[in-house]
Amino acid sequence: MIDYRKLLEWPFPEIEQVLTPRDPMLYALGVGLGDDPVDRRQLRFVFEKDLVALPSMAAILCYPGNWLRNPETGVNYTRVMNGGTRFVIHRPLPTQATLVARPRVLDI
Repeated sequence: MIDYRKLLEWPFPEIEQVLTPRDPMLYALGVGLGDDPVDRRQLRFVFEKDLVALPSMAAILCYPGNWLRNPETGVNYTRVMNGGTRFVIHRPLPTQATLVARPRVLDI
């Protein structure tokens, strides 16, 4: 049985992630950019010179892991579907930084 209050108060640890230029390049390659080595629009995401990060990469940074697999959640993990991940981009994502996240469940 799922205890919704318990999920809303789940004790996530603080997450620190060191982001290096390699990370946004691997992310971009993983979503299919870089297949045309002369396309300047793609190269800016996969080449060190003037590197930029794809905004959608924000959804995977400081990921808290598969915490719903923990039996204490009461969740049947095989029936889980993400109903929405949301983020707001205030400025371009860095390509190198130390990031800190404090995950929390906002709604169920």
